[in-house]
Amino acid sequence: VYAVLEERLDDSSLSVDDLADALAVSRKTLYRKVMSLTQLSPHDLLRRYRLRQGAALLRAGYSVSETAYR
Repeated sequence: VYAVLEERLDDSSLSVDDLADALAVSRKTLYRKVMSLTQLSPHDLLRRYRLRQGAALLRAGYSVSETAYR
């Protein structure tokens, strides 16, 4: 999951359905597996991952507008 998220991080339209398609599983299976491993829904996992990456960019010295664009 994290490899797909990293690969498609710049895709702002990435959705849970897209993530499930990339992993070749159904949305329901993705939900069950992610929930059992992380206690987060796939949507929450995606949102938290993006927020962590944004925070890392800000700590690295990128401006807010550069971070938002990335």
